[in-house]
Amino acid sequence: ANTIEFDIYGNVAGDITIATMNNIGPLGAYDVDLKIGGNLSGLLDVDSATGTQFHYEIDIAGDVSGTIELGSMFAAWVRVGGDLTGTYKVTEVMARSCMVVNGGVTATSLIDVADMTSVQGDPTGTYPSGIVLNKNCNGGTCEDTAGSIILHEGLRINQTLVVYGTLASSADIDLKSKPMAGLILLSKGGAGDIINGGTVTQSVVINGNTFHCEPTAFAVCDEGNMTCDVILGDSAGDTFSGQASFSGVADDGEVHAEDVDGSIKFVGDMAGTIDINGTLGGKGNVYIVGNLTSTGTLSVGEDVKGDIDITGDHDGTIAVTGSLAGLGRILVDGPADGGIVIGEENVALTLINLAAGLGSNGTIVINDSQGNFNANGTIHSGPTAIGDPPVGTKFDGCIRVKDNGSGLFGSLGPFARIEVVGCLAHDIDICIDGDDNGKIRLAQMGCSPTYTWGCPGACP
Repeated sequence: ANTIEFDIYGNVAGDITIATMNNIGPLGAYDVDLKIGGNLSGLLDVDSATGTQFHYEIDIAGDVSGTIELGSMFAAWVRVGGDLTGTYKVTEVMARSCMVVNGGVTATSLIDVADMTSVQGDPTGTYPSGIVLNKNCNGGTCEDTAGSIILHEGLRINQTLVVYGTLASSADIDLKSKPMAGLILLSKGGAGDIINGGTVTQSVVINGNTFHCEPTAFAVCDEGNMTCDVILGDSAGDTFSGQASFSGVADDGEVHAEDVDGSIKFVGDMAGTIDINGTLGGKGNVYIVGNLTSTGTLSVGEDVKGDIDITGDHDGTIAVTGSLAGLGRILVDGPADGGIVIGEENVALTLINLAAGLGSNGTIVINDSQGNFNANGTIHSGPTAIGDPPVGTKFDGCIRVKDNGSGLFGSLGPFARIEVVGCLAHDIDICIDGDDNGKIRLAQMGCSPTYTWGCPGACP
């Protein structure tokens, strides 16, 4: 292919239009390299038709307060060396292409991408495309992303959105309710929102890797070890305090975060992995408007001080390495046939509430680490009040409070309560390795016969 180079050493306040031809050769009729040494406040319009394989590199050293409007990108690379305060728009498709903003993305900015694919006509191919924002923050001075990002087809496999700075409260990422098979990395978390996310369908566990986006002929974006994931902060101390909403998580889907003091919502079943490596803070919540399925795992590496709320059934695993602390709550509306494991303690004023009772495979374990901890919060199974006439309650699983391995701790403390409300079908399994201190209550008013609790030794 022939190469045409344009070097503009100063600012561009007017309009530049580049009209391309259709396919000729492996990289198109011409390759174009455009360098602007200053700022762009006008319009840069690259009008390439769908189907063209037109390779170009656009390198703007300064800020963009104007508009970059691109048609169909193939093996293209666009870099803004300063801040983006204007508009970056792709009207057709980014195929095997990359866009980088080194500096900040301000509240006045708009990034609007109609589609991203690996190769035109092959959305599941191996070549990645990506958008990288606040790149200077990766090892340098951090700028924020505060504007709006619209990805009309969501993110397919090998397609990536990386924000190395903080996602500011004014920012939003709109996935237009399309499936999330690519990677979103909010490296420093933030208070911005992810809205209209479809089902998270693919995943790989990563931690602190970088996304390389440099111009080369056939593989513009080198994804390194990142493939398909949602990551809301990738190192200790990075807090996500915004709102993220998805329509569910498939078996292989994963959502990762460090500290969360915002909302992560799934309007559908959660069959994959939610991994919060740090703390779910007092303003934080994970809200599943659906079921936590048998393949679903929700893990928190430190304490839960906010809410984990499941409106459907709980058949999976909720694992908290630290404590249920502060005013933390785990709320399950449907039958609980999965596990709830608290590594340390459930402190006073916390609540585990199983509105529809505990299934045969359902377990609640406090002090699973067998440290020097007791139980001090409330565990409630069944309706919140005695029914009239009395109602039956399901309790076929087990509650256990473990000691520290030496016969110490593992007791029900002064503020602890275990309540089971409703008419039972048999004696139930509650195992307290230490002292129960009279803190277990079976509310069976009007029930006949009534049953008691004991520890058969089968609790995990």
